[in-house]
Amino acid sequence: MSARTGLTPRRRAGATAVEVDRVVNACGGISIAGRQISVGMPLAGQRVWVRVDGVLLHVIDEAGQLRRTLRCPLPPTALGRIRDARPASPVPPPATTPTVERIVSVNGSIQVAGQRIQVGKVHARKLVTVALDEHTITVYDADSPIKAVPRRSATDLNRTKAKHQITTGAVSGIRFRSPR
Repeated sequence: MSARTGLTPRRRAGATAVEVDRVVNACGGISIAGRQISVGMPLAGQRVWVRVDGVLLHVIDEAGQLRRTLRCPLPPTALGRIRDARPASPVPPPATTPTVERIVSVNGSIQVAGQRIQVGKVHARKLVTVALDEHTITVYDADSPIKAVPRRSATDLNRTKAKHQITTGAVSGIRFRSPR
């Protein structure tokens, strides 16, 4: 009998789904049953729960939110041989729609999740909020939608906050001399 799961190996082998704790390495990968599985760079360094049912592999973060669902690389017969496995809890609902902030460039465009979106020069140098849905990307300026476009990339988000400073009233590249 396993001290951690409380199940005998035979009962664990017949389980329909198991769950394990893993720490995501710096490359965004985990190891289960001798196989390297990429779960994504944004999770690097975090402890995650991995729920494996033989068909799908669910990655759940420390807050209990479903972060990723992948095809399971392990056959259902291998579930009983996973080290530190325990009977799985139900799959949590997916995380809420991620929102990010971007500053519109001088030519009126932003880039989110590997996709460039033309917002318009009227919004140049404004801080906008972008909501990423499974199929659409919606750009908001102070709670009013500016533009909604279909999502064409499957790339994950790398950053959520705008990096650049917004300067008002200053003209970049021009220096003024004080009169002598």
